[in-house]
Amino acid sequence: MSESIISHSGFFSISDSLGDFSKPNHGFFGWDTRFISDLKLKINGQKPITLNARNITPWRLTLWIKAGNSIFLRKKSIEEDGSLVESIFYPSFNMKSVDLILLFNVGFESIFEVRGARPLARRIEFLKRGNSGIYRYVGIDCLTRILEVKVSEGNFEKNMVKTCLKPGDELSVRFSPKISRIPEYAKIPARRSALIQAAKTDNSIINYVIHKSMVDINMLTFHTVYGPIFLAGIPNFACVFGRDSILSALYTLPYYPEYALGTLKLLSKLQGKELNKDREEEPGKIPHEVRVDELSLAGKTVFSQYYGTVDATPLYVMLAGEYLRWTGDFKGLKDIAYNLRKAVEWILEKIDERGYVTYTSKPGGLANQGWKDSAEGVPYEDGTPVKNPVALVEVQGYAYAALKDASELADLIGMDENHLRARARSLLERLNKDFWIEELKFYALALDGDYKPSKALASNQGHLLYTDAALRKVELVNILFDNRLYSGWGIRTLSSEEAAYNPFSYHNGSVWPHDNAFIALGLGRQGFTEETAKLAMDLFEAGYLLEGFPELFSGLPRLDSSPCPVPIANKPQAWSAASTYAFISAFTALNIENGVVSASPVLPREVDYVKLRVKVYGNEGFLEFRRKGESIIVQASGDIKFELC
Repeated sequence: MSESIISHSGFFSISDSLGDFSKPNHGFFGWDTRFISDLKLKINGQKPITLNARNITPWRLTLWIKAGNSIFLRKKSIEEDGSLVESIFYPSFNMKSVDLILLFNVGFESIFEVRGARPLARRIEFLKRGNSGIYRYVGIDCLTRILEVKVSEGNFEKNMVKTCLKPGDELSVRFSPKISRIPEYAKIPARRSALIQAAKTDNSIINYVIHKSMVDINMLTFHTVYGPIFLAGIPNFACVFGRDSILSALYTLPYYPEYALGTLKLLSKLQGKELNKDREEEPGKIPHEVRVDELSLAGKTVFSQYYGTVDATPLYVMLAGEYLRWTGDFKGLKDIAYNLRKAVEWILEKIDERGYVTYTSKPGGLANQGWKDSAEGVPYEDGTPVKNPVALVEVQGYAYAALKDASELADLIGMDENHLRARARSLLERLNKDFWIEELKFYALALDGDYKPSKALASNQGHLLYTDAALRKVELVNILFDNRLYSGWGIRTLSSEEAAYNPFSYHNGSVWPHDNAFIALGLGRQGFTEETAKLAMDLFEAGYLLEGFPELFSGLPRLDSSPCPVPIANKPQAWSAASTYAFISAFTALNIENGVVSASPVLPREVDYVKLRVKVYGNEGFLEFRRKGESIIVQASGDIKFELC
C-alpha cells in the first residue's frame, strides 16, 4: 500500500505507507482546506518501517510499524465531528522505553494552493494550554479557521509532540478543525456508518470491483441536513459537484435512493436565483461546484458557488423523474416543485435563444461546460477547440429527456404537459437532422456558433441511447464498438484517429468508467444486450486490474497486459465507483414502470449468478439471476412487484 486515504463526510487524510504526510498532495483536509501537512513520526530519532497497513473501515487506518527491535501499532481515524485522531500504541511485549516525536505543519491552505496556485502569506496565531493548543487564522475571506490539538501525554510544543513511551503506553493526538461559518446544509457531527453492499455475483472479478467501489462510495458520502449526497472525488474534488453528484445518484438509484433525494434537495437549495456574470449564475440553473476554501470565498476564484455547467440542469430534472419512478415519492418532489419548474424554464429559455442548449465560456471560468470540461476537451476534427457558443450532442439528449420527464411531472410543477411534449419532439427532430453526419455515419460531437458540426469521432453521442434521443441507434452502436473508439477495455472519449487524440489526456482519448456506464445503461435500455454485457465485463476486468475504478485510465489498445493508469486521475471518484452499479443494472436491463420492476437480462459469459437488493416505493426486495443452459432464470423475493420482459 503506497498511499492510504481515510475519509468521513468531507474530511479526509492522505498519507504514505508509513502513515506520514510526505508528498505535496498529502495531508489532512476539510472544507476545501488543508489543515495539516508534513506530518512525520520518528522513534528514537529514526524513521520506522511499515510491516502492514490496512484500511479497517473507510474512516480508519491501522499500521503495524517497526523501529529497531520494537513493534508499534499506529492508528489514524476520522471521527464523527471531522477530527483526525492519530495514535501510537506500544504493546507490552516490548522490553524498552522509547522516545517518540511527532512533527507536523499547520497551514490552512486552500485546495487550489495545494493544486499549484500561488500560496498566500499567512499569519497563524498559536496559543498553548497545557497539553492542548489552538492554531487560529483569519483569512482574506474574513472567516476564522481553527485547528485545536489535544495530546494525551508527553510534551506538546508548536508543531511537535514529544513523549517517552513505556511498554503498554499509547499516545493519542486529536486534531479538530473548525471554521467560523460552515455551510448551513452540512450535518456535523455525522454518524459513521457503511452502506450494505447491494449486489453480489459468482464472478470474483466483479465482486472485487464491487467491494472496492463500496469503499469509495462510503468515503465520498457527505452527510447533509437533506440526506446523503456524493462528493465528486478525493483529493481535488471533495466538494458538491452538480453533474457528478447527480450522475452518481442516478447510477445507484435502484439500490440507494436516499442519495437521489438528498442530491435533489441540496441542489434545489443551491439553484441559481439571479444573473451573475462572474459566477455564470442564472435563475433556475444548477451549480457546477460549490467550494468553501479561502481563495474561493474571497473571490480569488469563481468556485465558491460556480454555475459554469450546461448539463447539470437537465440532468437534475432527469434525476427527479427517475427518482419518482423508483420511489413514488410525490411528497419528496413536492418540496422542490418550484425548483424543478425553474430548471425546466431555464432549459426552454436556452433552447429559445439558439434552438439548442448551448454555452459560451467566460474569462476565469471553464472553457468547456459539458462533462468534458477541459480546455481541449471539445475539438474540431483538425484538433482545434470548437468555437463558442457550443451545443454539445449529449446535452441536447439530456434536454430532450428532461422535457419528457417534466411533461410527466406537469401537474406537480404547474406546466402544460402537451406543450412540454411538443417542445421535446421538436428538439428530437432537430437534433437528429443537424447533428447526424450522413457521410460518416455518426453524430457530431458538437455544433459551433455558426451551427457548423465538429466531425471529431467521440463518445459523447453514446449518451443519446440512454435518453432515447438517437433515431440512428444501430449505426450509433456500430460506431461505438468500432476499433477507433473501442480500446478493448472500453469506449475512448475520442477516436484514436483524431488529430487531438492522446490516450493519456484528460478527455481526448482516455477511457472514463462513468462515460462507459452511461452508455451501457443506454445499450441495455435499447435492447443491445450482447453489447451491454461485453462493455460491462471489459470495464470490470479493467477495474479489477486497476484495483477499482479510477476517474479515468489510458485509451491505449488492449494488449497482453493490464490497462495503463493515467497519473492525474483521482481515486476515489464518486461517479466511477457508482458506475459499478450502473454496469450491473445495464446487463440485467433493470427497469421500473408504475412501481413494477422488470428485467431482460443477458449476463456476461463469465457470470452465471447475480443477486441484487433493490428498493422500490419504500420497500426492499431481492432479485436473483441464474444461468440455466441458454436461459436466465429470475427469482424475485421481498416486498416488490416484478415481471420478466
